[in-house]
Amino acid sequence: MKTCRNVLPVIWCIFLVVAFPAVSDALTGLGIGARVGTVADFEHPTLNDLGIEPEDLSMYGAHLTMLSIARLSVEVAAEHAFCDYQREINLDLIGQSPALVKFTFHDYAGYATARYKLISGELGVHLGGGLNIHRFTYSQELPYAIPQFDEVLEIPEDEWYTGFHVLAGVSFGMPVMPFRVFAEGRIAKINISGDAARQTTFLVGATFGAF
Repeated sequence: MKTCRNVLPVIWCIFLVVAFPAVSDALTGLGIGARVGTVADFEHPTLNDLGIEPEDLSMYGAHLTMLSIARLSVEVAAEHAFCDYQREINLDLIGQSPALVKFTFHDYAGYATARYKLISGELGVHLGGGLNIHRFTYSQELPYAIPQFDEVLEIPEDEWYTGFHVLAGVSFGMPVMPFRVFAEGRIAKINISGDAARQTTFLVGATFGAF
């Protein structure tokens, strides 16, 4: 059974939506905003080999749009995706009964994206792509102490990884609105020890200022 905590992203985004308009007004020519979403598909070779499938990760983050010229803009974003995963493991090898282990995965990521507007106006359509960097962290929690547990299930070390991504999205804004809302689908490839992990993310957000 997989459960994801959703309260923290909501609080984070309420804070950003309240604070960002004043900041973006002070930074003429820039856009600043918040985003939330879900990682609906995550192929992670190392975790999949352990029988762990971190799907449906909750995600929240913030972004800054700059160098917005005609149909082209550059955006940098910081995101945090996370999920708890519970699984039962067999401990016959060490003479113990099966145990339910809570596994927590975090992805702290940065994205640099060049976006091109195919259609501009109140309703816009855009494509984009760029580079990404990730910090994967892992932890696990046992219901009770299990001798030699590390020999039964060894999780990866926390590491930095790099990759690239492509995205497509739509946006909507009107002159009377101080912000522009958008929805995007993004596919990211991440290099993990010679293997390519893949993330498919769906997100929505709002940008105050240039988009």
